[in-house]
Amino acid sequence: MSENTDNLNLPRELTLDVDDIFEDNCQVEAWVIDAIKNPEWIVEANNKRVKQDWNNLKKQYPENTLRCYPHLVKQPNKRFQDVSFL
Repeated sequence: MSENTDNLNLPRELTLDVDDIFEDNCQVEAWVIDAIKNPEWIVEANNKRVKQDWNNLKKQYPENTLRCYPHLVKQPNKRFQDVSFL
């Protein structure tokens, strides 16, 4: 993960996002919407395999991915305590 800066040019193929499942899911809490639209961190993959696994996760478990991603872009160094989605 890297800090979010306006002049950062990341290769699109290694940037992780939830844009495609976010548009399909209307039942998202306000804090999730805020985290997705105003990230403090940019989540990026180390390689194409990690990106592929992220995309598979989005397809198989979109609700869980939408709960995980906001944590990664807001507080990636804190332990994720919310297990209500499991």
